[in-house]
Amino acid sequence: MAGATKSWNILEPDPDLVDRVRHENRLAEPVARALVNRGFIDRAEIRQYLNPRLADLSPPFAIPGLRKAAERLWRAIDAGERILVYGDYDVDGITSTALMFRVLTVLGADAVTFIPHRTKDGYGLSVAAFEHCRETFAPSVIITVDCGTGSVEAVEAANEAGIHVIVTDHHEPSGGVAAAFALINPKYCECDEALGMLAGVGVAFKLCHALVAVGREQERAATESFDLRPYTVFAALGTIADVVPLHGENRALVRTGLRFLNQSTPPGLRALKEVCKINGEVRGHHIGFVIGPRLNAAGRMDDPKVALELLLEDSYEKALATARQLDGANRERQSVEVAIYNAACAQIDETFDPDSDYALVAASHGWHPGVIGIVASRLVGKYNRPAVVIALDDEGVGKGSCRSIDTFDMVEGLQAVSGFLLKFGGHRMAAGLEIDGENVAEFRQKLNEVARLQIGDHPLRPTQRIDGKLDASLIDNEFFDVLESMAPFGNRNPKPVWVCEGLHIKHGPFHIKDRHLKMTLDTGRGEIDAFGFNMAERVFDPTRPVNVVFKLERSSYMGATKLQLNLVDFESA
Repeated sequence: MAGATKSWNILEPDPDLVDRVRHENRLAEPVARALVNRGFIDRAEIRQYLNPRLADLSPPFAIPGLRKAAERLWRAIDAGERILVYGDYDVDGITSTALMFRVLTVLGADAVTFIPHRTKDGYGLSVAAFEHCRETFAPSVIITVDCGTGSVEAVEAANEAGIHVIVTDHHEPSGGVAAAFALINPKYCECDEALGMLAGVGVAFKLCHALVAVGREQERAATESFDLRPYTVFAALGTIADVVPLHGENRALVRTGLRFLNQSTPPGLRALKEVCKINGEVRGHHIGFVIGPRLNAAGRMDDPKVALELLLEDSYEKALATARQLDGANRERQSVEVAIYNAACAQIDETFDPDSDYALVAASHGWHPGVIGIVASRLVGKYNRPAVVIALDDEGVGKGSCRSIDTFDMVEGLQAVSGFLLKFGGHRMAAGLEIDGENVAEFRQKLNEVARLQIGDHPLRPTQRIDGKLDASLIDNEFFDVLESMAPFGNRNPKPVWVCEGLHIKHGPFHIKDRHLKMTLDTGRGEIDAFGFNMAERVFDPTRPVNVVFKLERSSYMGATKLQLNLVDFESA
């Protein structure tokens, strides 16, 4: 019989509080319940949450360094100086680069772009990459986007060469901080703590906002009718793909960006939408699970410039060819990822003991360093433990990607075993490292000891938060539209999860591509399809009713739309 793979935590908020929130804000009960579950009870806060607007963004100079940077950029524009936008190879970095380049060129700048190669150049602004850019582009000003805070040596080299570096970044400094002409990083300087939630593209948008504000102060014609709103398309892409919290300003940027994306889709994204067979409106989950992976695939498998070219392409025909190239790179990425994931699981399962293994480390020669981060995330999903995946090169040096769980601070853990590492850095939930291959075995042992101490008695079986029990007969398009008032969904604003009990299986279960599960359920007022991604291995009796935990989705195909359940877990009733 099928049992649940997770512990179900069905939230039970104060019914009087839910009722008050429902009446004060004229909301449906399920939405009021979900809001209370997320800590929203204040009327003004709920109103801003449900109706995020760009008008609620902080002032254009809210982060220290913005005015200084904007004034320097206007001097560069006036003098015809070349401005280099230096990005990163992930979606956040690529969209930040596209945003900054587009705004600068529209305002009259001589701007160029550079995206480093993951394996050849590495992350951030290195001395070698700076020298290459100086020789190739001869810039007077360099703007780093989604990187640069820790690029101490490269910025020092730029200073010595008389080149001003403006850093826009959102990563926490793990060591020295670059002595840039202007350092714009809400996690480093004193500003509203809420601004620390911005993605790299959000910080870049702040610089664009400041640039326009200074231009209007100086009564520049180029900024009189300049509209920043269409450029929130880039902000929406990077913010969702970088999985930053969808609260505050991030919600306003994403909500506005999605609206403009669907009203007037840029040629590159229109081509990618066609290649990905996205029908109807583009929603947040399309960016997170369909568009984002294809933009990321360029940097993971080959050259990230291809993704940037797509975002900047004005010709739909050319964009279509580039979109197909990215789709091919994504298929290659998926194939490589599956092979590494299976090999890592086999390696782990040889000795895995659920009672004594608190952190997992898998390492091998020949693994592609561009996909090990995804593999590490999948290992966390399977074993619910911190995971490190290391790709060893021909010299025996390993590059590792680390992913964690809520009860383990990955950077703190790496700090405790730093004697075995060549270097490391990152965040609580994700980090990167370099290690000598000879140290992997001892690193694995010591990291496990540190994880055991830090995790302690916290259960290692994943827990699924559920917003409440739902009568399946309530599921219809009107109910879906009510839930969508809480969009955009993402980090710290998850899509509501519900449980329906005792549903009968009318058709199925069927296996799709040997990985996924599909069955048709009786809701009491009709039938609805339920999809369980990566659940094909689940064994259960289809003649018995099931309790299903799910997110409600709406799919479009051939002009028709229908509701479906995206299964999170299920069990025989």
